[in-house]
Amino acid sequence: MATPIEDLIRKYVGDDPSAADRPPLTPGNRIEALINGPAYFAAMQDEIDALINSDAPDRYFYLSAWWLGLAEFDGKVTFGRIPLRWEVDWSGKYALEPFEVDGEALLTRLKALAGMGCDVRVMSWCMPYATTQEDLAERAGFRDTNGQTLLSTQRLRDNPALARTAILNLLAHPLGGAHLKCFVCGDGQRMQAYLGGLDPVANRLEPTWHDVGVRVEGPSAESAYRHFQQLWNEQVQRKVETFYLDGEAIPSHFQETPRIPDRVAPLLIPPGDTHVQSLRTVPRMVYAQDSARLPVSPGVRRVLQNLTQFERPPLSFAPNGLFEFRDVLRRAIAAARRYVFIADQSFYSAEVMDWINLRLLEVPTLKVILLYGIDPFDEPQDSVLREALDRHLIRGLPRETLENIAFYAWEGTTVHAKVTLIDDEWCAIGSANCMRRSLYTDLELSVAVVSETFAMDLRHRLWVDTYCVDGPRPPAPLPLDSALALWQGSWGRRPAGLALHPELLRKPMPQLPLMVHILGRAPQDDSPDLFLERDLASRQNLRSLLDGYADRAPGTESLITTALLELLGEDEGDGPMRLTAQFEVEVKQRGAVWLLLEGHPGWFQRTRRQRMYAIVIRRDVEFQIYSFFSEEYYELLDPDSRNAY
Repeated sequence: MATPIEDLIRKYVGDDPSAADRPPLTPGNRIEALINGPAYFAAMQDEIDALINSDAPDRYFYLSAWWLGLAEFDGKVTFGRIPLRWEVDWSGKYALEPFEVDGEALLTRLKALAGMGCDVRVMSWCMPYATTQEDLAERAGFRDTNGQTLLSTQRLRDNPALARTAILNLLAHPLGGAHLKCFVCGDGQRMQAYLGGLDPVANRLEPTWHDVGVRVEGPSAESAYRHFQQLWNEQVQRKVETFYLDGEAIPSHFQETPRIPDRVAPLLIPPGDTHVQSLRTVPRMVYAQDSARLPVSPGVRRVLQNLTQFERPPLSFAPNGLFEFRDVLRRAIAAARRYVFIADQSFYSAEVMDWINLRLLEVPTLKVILLYGIDPFDEPQDSVLREALDRHLIRGLPRETLENIAFYAWEGTTVHAKVTLIDDEWCAIGSANCMRRSLYTDLELSVAVVSETFAMDLRHRLWVDTYCVDGPRPPAPLPLDSALALWQGSWGRRPAGLALHPELLRKPMPQLPLMVHILGRAPQDDSPDLFLERDLASRQNLRSLLDGYADRAPGTESLITTALLELLGEDEGDGPMRLTAQFEVEVKQRGAVWLLLEGHPGWFQRTRRQRMYAIVIRRDVEFQIYSFFSEEYYELLDPDSRNAY
């Protein structure tokens, strides 16, 4: 007879947990969740202290960051080289603060650690265009992030012991990032890995920043070590690329930068009792070659790509990419029977919402809890959120099943955690978000845990210890029905004296704005889209139909009407609508307007800060405005390849 853990492994992983087509599930791990920045970075400080006070040989501390916030700066800085130089003012409220824990600067601690003979390596992501293309660097939203990373790398290299071991990670897709945040440390007798959503940046320690990390020991720590090693060694064998701050050259790495050696995690005594999968995302680096999708000839396009170094070679250790987080998450959701809980700053992945939707159709009693809290420094992607939830998560669900979905926003708090819990049996924690980029194009690292107790204990620590106020905290996890009742009273018997934090606000499922199809046909579902046949395609009739729609969707009619009438013709009368020769629509408040056009090929793209729109006009395809985070954005230039872009 199978043991309970064997049943769980079969449920979430399959009959062969070491099958070649999936990341192996390794037993014998120890794992601990670290909730919020103070706990995570206190553990980092403890590890540094232990290494400083140790005389063990072969000590090492390896750190990977998406944003390295070690440097302090208050003033003006110049990016780039003459004649393409530009100045940024980081004075006053825009000043860059150094990362400190309990008054101690991490920059100082790392220098001290390296000075005592410990092998300290720091690898941080930087966009290839951070100091060469002002418009793209600013509008993509990474100028300040990458700027502090470059300054921090420069400050680390001031120390002779770190002069060749602080490098820049340029392995990401040019429209993605090296998003993994982790550190691995130890010596010949121990190895520990820490990973999650936390970068060493000052605001990660604030009480309004909610995040989760984990400490792992055993085979899973070795997997994290190996991934860091592969990325580091891949970067240092590539061509050196140079960035410029205040006229000073900052190379990505050096020819003399040493590679990271192989190491094996020591056996744990006693062995750990947790089964863990290490989940990586590595992009394929696929690029479209169809010139019909671009406004230039293939030859010109190739020259531009070579000059800008836009196309990047695939990673040698994963030439076809790695999508382990996506594949394992999909399987876990397909196995859910009681609940799915996700805490994330973004619910933009239509694909993940489709998986949950399918499972709700199969198991209508499944409870789904989504906890959301956007980073105030990120521009809201409301239209993408609405599309993912309204057109994917709840599409086609019976009314009674909709009652089993609870969407909460934590007002005033950034829910930067990337945590999924399923049925008190399975969980995922790491750097991967609920968005397409984390599934396909960013470099990510997370872990999945299959356990009889770990997910249940984490559920208790999050739902009760973190999200509840008032009343004494029960020392042991609540029965699941009672815990679910915290989110919705009809799901069970709510425990006396416990209530969710008042800033956790239940939100109605969002509704999409009006979407207009001209010369189109209605889809098979009952979506509230408005369709105009050819004989209705006039300004006056369009205006009348939009006025009628206003009763069903108050607040959308003026925006949609204005956008369409700006786009369609110059004739203000009731004649046939004609397209202007050149046009551009930016929907700033309520989302996308879709038009189906005929015989009008072309392509246009523009960027906005932290948002990128792609406008595509081709025969028999839709004219659409996409956010950079939308699911379809990545299909535009190569729709036959799921993970191009």
